[in-house]
Amino acid sequence: MNAALNHGPAPRSASYYSASLNDFTEYPRLNGNVSVDVVIIGGGFTGVASAVELAERGLKVAIVETHRI
Repeated sequence: MNAALNHGPAPRSASYYSASLNDFTEYPRLNGNVSVDVVIIGGGFTGVASAVELAERGLKVAIVETHRI
């Protein structure tokens, strides 16, 4: 396993996106039992886009991400 995975997210490169990003958003940890229709592993572009699409179709969706979305 890559040791870098255990040290949190990698720093972002300098860009407009990085400069305007709100890094202070807190997301809840998964505790206890959660009942959903679909679980998406990974909060990258594809995972988030899939979650939005499924939620718009009426499904209850959870994204599980190790670091940050």
